[in-house]
Amino acid sequence: MLQVPPSLPSPEVVIGGGPTAGVLFIAMVGAAAIMAIVFLGPVGRALADGLRHLLGAGRRGADTAELEAVREEMAALQHRVAELEERQDFSERLLAQARERGLLAGPATKE
Repeated sequence: MLQVPPSLPSPEVVIGGGPTAGVLFIAMVGAAAIMAIVFLGPVGRALADGLRHLLGAGRRGADTAELEAVREEMAALQHRVAELEERQDFSERLLAQARERGLLAGPATKE
């Protein structure tokens, strides 16, 4: 007869002690659900965007056209801001001249 040292488990436990098919199925369904939640959520989208960026795939032509449109809009806005600055400077000069000539009275003081 085979003698097993007391520190090792018996051979019957080692050979026949695995999970059943039902337990494995439930574990696989649970793992698939968790993976679907992770990969279809924000984490999955971030991973996909990172991969697209690394691999250089996607719409390079569309990105360039979109960037050019944004640059044109930015130039138009800068032009409009410059015009507004000029108008404000002109208005301030007119007000300063009117004050110097005494045409504009300050706030009325109550005595």
